[in-house]
Amino acid sequence: MTKPFILINSELTKRKEFRITSGVQPTYAFLYIKSGSFALKMHGQKTVISKGDAVIFSDSEHFYRSVNKEIEFIFVKFKFNPDCSFLPMLPTGKITFKDNKRFLSTMNTYEKLLLDNSKESAYLKQHLLEDVLLQISNENKHLSIKENAVNNDNILSLAIAFLDQNLNKKIAVEDLCKASATNPSTLNFRFRRAFNLSTGEFIINHKLSNAKKMLVTTTYTVSEIAFRLGFDNQFYFSTLFKKREGLSPLAYRQKHGI
Repeated sequence: MTKPFILINSELTKRKEFRITSGVQPTYAFLYIKSGSFALKMHGQKTVISKGDAVIFSDSEHFYRSVNKEIEFIFVKFKFNPDCSFLPMLPTGKITFKDNKRFLSTMNTYEKLLLDNSKESAYLKQHLLEDVLLQISNENKHLSIKENAVNNDNILSLAIAFLDQNLNKKIAVEDLCKASATNPSTLNFRFRRAFNLSTGEFIINHKLSNAKKMLVTTTYTVSEIAFRLGFDNQFYFSTLFKKREGLSPLAYRQKHGI
């Protein structure tokens, strides 16, 4: 079975101050504090990370951090596996564990393996990293997929914000790439990782999701809704809607509308 995460490297280290106090990680990273504390600002919010706490940094989320008291920590760099069909969503920033006992047990075992450079140790570290990250993903399923994506991936956040602000226009993949300052391949990977949809599929789904809301909460005609969502014509919109929903727009309104 293809693994969703790939371990890059890990270490146990001490710092009186971080080498990088402001910026973006070049890859995803997991940090677990054994002692000391540091101040962290992510998502526009400030918090203190201290003994027993964990943080996930993404490859697109800007951060500010500064050590308050010398820290000892386990630092793990990893990336998502693009060949895996199952790519869990991960929150970023300070992580709160519901099953803290399980987490601490895993980290204690992981720490012991850091002194071992054998192939068996490498395999076990990969397995334990996967266990921790899947625990984090499963314990944060209460967050919506879109909320996770917008909060934890700046590229997706910019792309989705642009789409929301321009729903009345015909949007191409290239438009979202320009808005998020990235390329089609990277953007497509991020949409697949977050939503299991290509960028183009997400654009269509997002417009049709808004169409359903308009059908049940407004008195706009089908033609007006198609126009407000940037479709070329009512016929194309209605055909696409019926193909995806199994009902025509009017039938959907009659079934679900006010």
